[in-house]
Amino acid sequence: MKYLLIIIISLLTIYLFGQIEFELDFSFDKIESNDILVDLWFDDLNSDGISEILATFRNYPISWMLVQYDQNGSILTVRNEDLPEEYNFGKGTIFNMDGTNYLAVAYGYKTWDTYPYTWINYLHLKIYDWGTFTLVDSTSYEFGYYGEGNGTTFYTEFIEPVEFQNEQFLYLGLQRTEHYDGDEQTYANTELHKYSFNNSTLTLVEENDLSGYSIKEIENFSNLISIDYYKSHVSYGGGISFSENVSYSLNTFPFYSPINITEVLQIDGSRNEISWTHYPSNICFLNNNDNNYNDYGLMFYYKSRYSSYVYTVNFLNFAPDLSDTLWTNSETHIGFDNISVSTCVTVNNEDHYVMYFRENNLEIRNRINGDILYHQNSTINPISILRKLNGDLVFITEKEDETGYNVYTLVGDIQVSADYNQIEIYNNDLINYPNPFNPSTIISFSIPEESSVEINIFNIKGQKIKSLVQESLNSGYHSVIWNGDDDFGKSICSGIYIYKLNVNGKIEAVKKCLLLK
Repeated sequence: MKYLLIIIISLLTIYLFGQIEFELDFSFDKIESNDILVDLWFDDLNSDGISEILATFRNYPISWMLVQYDQNGSILTVRNEDLPEEYNFGKGTIFNMDGTNYLAVAYGYKTWDTYPYTWINYLHLKIYDWGTFTLVDSTSYEFGYYGEGNGTTFYTEFIEPVEFQNEQFLYLGLQRTEHYDGDEQTYANTELHKYSFNNSTLTLVEENDLSGYSIKEIENFSNLISIDYYKSHVSYGGGISFSENVSYSLNTFPFYSPINITEVLQIDGSRNEISWTHYPSNICFLNNNDNNYNDYGLMFYYKSRYSSYVYTVNFLNFAPDLSDTLWTNSETHIGFDNISVSTCVTVNNEDHYVMYFRENNLEIRNRINGDILYHQNSTINPISILRKLNGDLVFITEKEDETGYNVYTLVGDIQVSADYNQIEIYNNDLINYPNPFNPSTIISFSIPEESSVEINIFNIKGQKIKSLVQESLNSGYHSVIWNGDDDFGKSICSGIYIYKLNVNGKIEAVKKCLLLK
């Protein structure tokens, strides 16, 4: 009876607190297989209380296309525009004003100026009536000339509709790059353009040279939250040597004009052809699809790279008014895994968690203290996570044949048992750099506790040629140099080689490397 009870409890635990699973809901296809997806979001353009998927694509000769799909994946509406080669689609979005749906489209175009014999770059913003696809208004903004590696180029980072006090605004984030000396020197920064749209008239209200990288509107929060970006790149000797400085800032500013920026956080870094110093990347907001911002604040993430393969991941949580940092969490990693998408989730009927996907893994982190609650290998790798009008989350992945997209939903509520979650949340971070290499490479790895470690090298036939490590090591990160030789010190020939990490007699990871002579 005692053993039967244990079995029943174990089965109940697995049933109630099993792995997070996803099931396919429906799929939708591109119109042309070579369409390039730009953005995805849900909307209810039919005003029937049912969410439709809106997707913008770019392609040639059709410069841009916006497609409306129902929840069976069927195409409801297509809006597109044929444009000349000199035009380049940026972003598109839909907003509702006084009961009418409008389509806003931003793109770049260039015209040839006979003096000084160069191209002039422009931003063009158009507003269409979505239902009739008739042009309502448009405006252009001159960015400057570009030719032969000198001048100004730009592209659109985002277009965000915001309604404030019964007025409609469009915020455009733009990255401007100044080129000098035939692209030997480039200086890029983001800027923000704010347009009003009232009485069917589009007007540039103001522009600001900050906060054009990303923007976030929080329901019931009086300010917009944004990210700014700056990069300088100087090459020497035809690109053989270079120096690069990068800066990101987290900012906030009110809806009303003028745009007065308050900086919350600044992240700086640099690199050259040899070394990296706190080089930031993968900057993103994590609390997407957030219904509880006023309770738990803003969750923010970025990476700082210290070499070509060693970096720190940084999680931060700010108070809702962004006046203080509630907690920070930093972890050293080896490799290149980026957080791709994230969303707020309810776990064990509690609403203070964020789920994010990194390579082939998903993690759930507590918004209150920053601790990891749960980790597992993921059966899907979403490119986007959206929330329907009814509150359900959907996870969108690209089809393997790249002809369209699959839409997944969660199987049941997320329930995680503390006992079940005593999985070893451990990534051995096995990697070698450089790869390909000649004549030597550094193999790096990590172990969670003091262990007996072996690293062995095998040729493509599976024959062991080198015992590289065979010792007891303390917990943490380790690295060892392999000089491309065998156990007898003899140099080996070019080819693919396999290296295996064994920890306490168990194979933890297997990777490939390429020796090129």
